[in-house]
Amino acid sequence: MKLFQLSILYPLYTDENQAYYEEYLGIADPDDIIPTERWSFIGKNFRSDSTEELSYLNSPVLLVLAGKDINVDVKNTEQVYRKKIPSELLSVIHIPEATIL
Repeated sequence: MKLFQLSILYPLYTDENQAYYEEYLGIADPDDIIPTERWSFIGKNFRSDSTEELSYLNSPVLLVLAGKDINVDVKNTEQVYRKKIPSELLSVIHIPEATIL
C-alpha cells in the first residue's frame, strides 16, 4: 500500500459536511485505498489539536518521529512537544527512514 495523503480529505470535508467513504472511493487511487475503519478514525481526528493538553502530562513521554511521515510536520511537532512538556519528562526518538502507513 502506498502512503495515504491526507490532502484527499480537504475537498471532502468542510464545516458543513462530512465526507462519506463512498465519496472517498470515487476519487481515491485504487492502489492506495484505506479501510473504512481508518477512514472513520481520520475523519474524527484530522482537525483535532491537543496542543494545550500536552501541558497537563505529568508522566514520562516518548515521542517517536518518522522522518518520512507525510502527514506530520516532524520539526513542528518536536518543537511543540519540547515547549509544552518539561524536558525531564520528554524523550524524543527520530527514525529518519521510517514512514507511517
